[in-house]
Amino acid sequence: MSALTTYPAPAHDQSSPWLGSSWGITVCRILATALVLIGLLTLAGWHLGNERLTHWRRDWVPMAYNTALSMAFLGAALLSATFHRRHLSRFFTVFPFLLGVLTVFQHLSGISLELDEWMVALETSVGSQSPTRVALSSGLCFLFTSLGVWLVNREKLPESCRISINLLACLVMGIALAAMVGFVQGLAPEQAWGRFNLMAFHSALSFLLANAALLLWLREKTPSAASQPSPLPAVAGGMAIFTLALIFSQTLRNEESLALQRNCSDAANLAAAYWTNHLHHYDSTLQFLRSVWAEEGPLSRQQFEQLAGLIAARHPDLQALQWLDPQGMVQWCMPVQGNEAILGQSGIFDTVRRQALEQARQSRSLALSASIELKQGGLGFLMYLPLEKQGQYDGALAGVFRYADLAHYNWGRLASMFELRLRDVKTFQQIVFPEKLPAKEVFNGYTQKREIVFKGAHWQLELTPRRETVLRSLSLLPRVVLGGGAVMGVMTGWLIYLLQASSQASRELRRTNELLQADIAERHRAEQALQEREAGLRLAQRVANIGSWELDLSTQQITWSDQTYRIFGFTTGNFTPTRDNFYALVRPEDRDLLKQRIEALIREGGAFDHEFTVLLPGGRERIMHEQAAVVVMPHSGAVKVIGVVRDITEMRLAQQEREKLIVELQEALENVKTLSGLLPICASCKKIRDDQGYWNQIEVYLQKHSDAKFTHGLCPDCVRKLYPELGDITIPTKHAPKGNPESQA
Repeated sequence: MSALTTYPAPAHDQSSPWLGSSWGITVCRILATALVLIGLLTLAGWHLGNERLTHWRRDWVPMAYNTALSMAFLGAALLSATFHRRHLSRFFTVFPFLLGVLTVFQHLSGISLELDEWMVALETSVGSQSPTRVALSSGLCFLFTSLGVWLVNREKLPESCRISINLLACLVMGIALAAMVGFVQGLAPEQAWGRFNLMAFHSALSFLLANAALLLWLREKTPSAASQPSPLPAVAGGMAIFTLALIFSQTLRNEESLALQRNCSDAANLAAAYWTNHLHHYDSTLQFLRSVWAEEGPLSRQQFEQLAGLIAARHPDLQALQWLDPQGMVQWCMPVQGNEAILGQSGIFDTVRRQALEQARQSRSLALSASIELKQGGLGFLMYLPLEKQGQYDGALAGVFRYADLAHYNWGRLASMFELRLRDVKTFQQIVFPEKLPAKEVFNGYTQKREIVFKGAHWQLELTPRRETVLRSLSLLPRVVLGGGAVMGVMTGWLIYLLQASSQASRELRRTNELLQADIAERHRAEQALQEREAGLRLAQRVANIGSWELDLSTQQITWSDQTYRIFGFTTGNFTPTRDNFYALVRPEDRDLLKQRIEALIREGGAFDHEFTVLLPGGRERIMHEQAAVVVMPHSGAVKVIGVVRDITEMRLAQQEREKLIVELQEALENVKTLSGLLPICASCKKIRDDQGYWNQIEVYLQKHSDAKFTHGLCPDCVRKLYPELGDITIPTKHAPKGNPESQA
C-alpha cells in the first residue's frame, strides 16, 4: 500500500439522505445525534435548575456546563463529517479542542482561568477543589476526540493517520469505560472534582458514543486495504488490556483510599475524643477542688497554692489555675511565675469572660468561655466553676487554657501525620496545629470534620493528612498494575497486529503459491510446447536442409543451429562459429563480395539475399543460399542479425539437368514441327521417306518422330474386301466430313 492513499467518499442513498447508504453511516449518525441531544438536555438542565438532567442521579456528580456544550459541538462535528461537510465539521471541533487544552493547562499549572464560571458561576463555585469543574480526564478526552475528528476530515488519509485515530479513539473509550466502572463500583459519591480517571457518568457515556461514531465513520471512509491488516483490532485489543489494568488499578487505589479515609476518620474521632476527655478530666479536677472548698471551708492561700501547684505540675498544658473573689478579682493564681500581671486585677474585664462567669454562677456548674486572647499571650479559653460558702456565692475557680499547649498535649502524636484545625463556631477563630503547612503538603480530599460540644462551647475539628502520610498509605501497587497494563496493552496490540499480519501473509503466501504453481505449470507447458516446436523446427530444418544463425551485435557472438553445422560439414564441438572462421570457408572468389554485403547489412540495417560457394572439409564445393535481416529483440532490446542458410547444390544441379532437358525438348519440338511440313509419301503403298532416304511404314515414321501411338484394326471396306464371307454383315460406317483429304482420297 502506498504511504498516501486517497479514499473515495462513500456513496449516498439519494432516496434517504439522512440514513445513508450503509448501516455504518446510519449508526454513526444516530450516535452523533444522541451526543447532541445529551449535550443540549444537560445545558437545559443547568439553565432550568433540573438536577435530573445535570446529575441523572442525586448521588452522582453533574456533567459540567462546558462539558455539555462541548458534547453538543462534538456531535455536530461528527454529523457534519458524515454529510461530507469537512470544513463545517472542523469548525465545530475548535471549541472542544480549546476546552481540552485549557482544562489540561489549568490542572497542570494550578492556574484558574474561570472557564466554568462564565455561564453558571454560582453552581460551579460551590465545593470545587480544583481550578475547574471539568475533570482532567474530560479535558484529555476532549483533546483526543477533537483531534481524531479533525484528522478524519482530511481528504487524503495516510496510514499513520488511520493508526493515530484508532489509537486516540480507543484510549478515550478506555478512560471513559474505566470511569463508568467506577460508578458501577460505587465510587461516584467519593469523587472529587478534577480527579484523573473520574468524570460524570453521562460524560463517560458521551465519550463512548462519540468515539464509537468516529471509528464507524473511519471504517466507512477508509475501506480496509488488502495489503495491510487493519490497525483497529490491534489497538482495540491493546486498549482493552490497558482498560482492564486501569480498572483494576483504580479498584486497588480505591481500596487504599478507603482504607486511608477510614484511618483519617479514626484519627479524627480519636482527636475529638482526646479533646473531650481532657476537658472532662479538668472538669473533674475543678470539681475536686470545689468539694474540698465546700468540706473544709474556704481554703487559705497556702492550701490553694499547694493543691493548685500539684495540679499544675501534673498538667503542663494548664496555663493557670485561679481563684476569683465574688467581685471577680483574681486573688490567687498558680503558677505565680508568668502570671504576676493578673494578680489583683479583674478577671472579668471583657464581655466574653463576664458572660462565661455569669453563666457558671447562674447554673452553679462548669461553664466555658468562647475563644479569647489570653493575658499571658496566645489564643485560648477559660473554664469557670462557681464556689459556695454556706449557700452563698463565694467566687469561682478559673482554669486558663492556651489552645497551642492543649493541642500539643492532646494531639502531639498525631501532629507528625496530620494537620489539625480547631475552629470556634461562635467566634470563627481557629488554630492550626502544629502549624500551617503549604497547600502541596496536605491532601484536602481526605479531610475529616468533627463537631465538639462541651459545656456550652462549640468547636469544629478538621483533620487533614500530610503528604507523607498519604504516600505511605497509598502503595505503588496500583501504579505498577497500571504501568504493567500499559506495557501488556502495547505487547498485546503488537501481538495481535503480528498475528493479523502473519495470518494475512499466510493467506497471501497460499494465494501466491497457488498462482506460482499455476504459473509453473503454465511455464512447463510452454516449455514443453517450445521444446516440441524447437524439435519440430530442427526436424523441419533437417528435412528442408535449412540452417539458422544469429549474430549479437553487442557481443559479436554467433550462434548456429545444429542443421547449420551439418550443412557446413561440422559438429557442435569441432568448429567455433566466428566471422573469421566463417569467411575462411567461403571460396576466395566470393569472399570479398560476401563481406561487403554483410558489413553493409550491419551498418545500414535492412535485409540481404546472397548466394556463394564454400569449400567444405575434404575439398568439396557446395553452393549456399543465405538470407538475413537486422532485428531488434522486443523484450531485451538487443540488436541482432538473424539469418538462414540453405545448401542449394543439388537444386542447382537439378536446375542444370532441367535446363538440359529443356534444350532436348526444344530440339524434339523442332522435330515435331518438321513433320508438319512436306513429307514424301508413296501414292501407292503410303510409305514415307525419311531424311536418310529410307522408306518407312507411315506408322513407324510417325512413332519415331512424334509421341503418337498406333493400334490396328479394319475399316468396313477392308473387311468386305478381305472377308467376303462376311459380306451380309452390316457394319456401321461414319464418313469423314467433307473437305477431309482422306475422304477425298
